[in-house]
Amino acid sequence: RLMWRHKISLLIERSRELPGRVHPQVNLRPKENLQEKLSGLKFADEDLIDDIAKFFEVDFDNYLRTAKPYLTTDEVLGLSRLGFAVGAHSDTHSYFQEMTVEDQKKEISTCVGFIRNLGLPCRYFAFPFHDEGIPMQVFGHIRELGIALSFGTSEARIDSVGFSYQRFSIDACDSNVPQIM
Repeated sequence: RLMWRHKISLLIERSRELPGRVHPQVNLRPKENLQEKLSGLKFADEDLIDDIAKFFEVDFDNYLRTAKPYLTTDEVLGLSRLGFAVGAHSDTHSYFQEMTVEDQKKEISTCVGFIRNLGLPCRYFAFPFHDEGIPMQVFGHIRELGIALSFGTSEARIDSVGFSYQRFSIDACDSNVPQIM
């Protein structure tokens, strides 16, 4: 399925093609920009995002079939055969900090299970966005699943969790990593 942020990108693009059209639930205030309002939607707004897609006649499933923005299962398996390790990244790529501990665990278990059902080992987990504020119960759950390493994106932070490391987010505007251009 298409990630919620990718859905928003498609809606922004479509809204530019149809200026003046505004979904009734968007509640656009005077002088407020529709594209900025759409950019502010979150994972929790996914039902609204899907309603806006119907309003703008955007078919996410068709986009997935035709544009093929993600690797296919066969491509992932092919990379594994070439020696690449495949890790988990969550089921829905949501903000973990906005979820209950049980939902965080489910996000991780679902994705790890999917990869293992492909016949691949899954020993790595990278949190979507960052791992700041993630409770120790969730790290314990990760260990129970047999995950050897987890990754966040809090740059140079030293972790208190022995198997968790921070990666640098090179696409973040506030990153300390020099921009590659």
